[in-house]
Amino acid sequence: MRKIMDADPGSSNSSHATFRLDRTNRNVFIDKHNNVAIIPLWSQGENQGVLVTTPKKSTDALKATLMIQKLWLRFPEPKGGKEKQLLEECVASFKQFDFKRSYQIAQQVP
Repeated sequence: MRKIMDADPGSSNSSHATFRLDRTNRNVFIDKHNNVAIIPLWSQGENQGVLVTTPKKSTDALKATLMIQKLWLRFPEPKGGKEKQLLEECVASFKQFDFKRSYQIAQQVP
């Protein structure tokens, strides 16, 4: 049996059904029973992805995701060599599931 869940259980008629990175109370879905966490990722143009991880890793993953989103919004097309390099390293670490390292790199961007 499947159950459809509202991202914001306090809303009526599924008016807040989608999980969104820009909404604190709707930026991660955690199912401890099945040991899964799902995080909507930052948007790049028309592309939107999700990260499927474990509840244990979800806090670090969410922190890194939020930092990457902030950097993409701040530097949609990084002009400086250092900015671009750090952003690429940050995303590469994220894609290797090294969320703590990704967050640390993101903090270095001026």
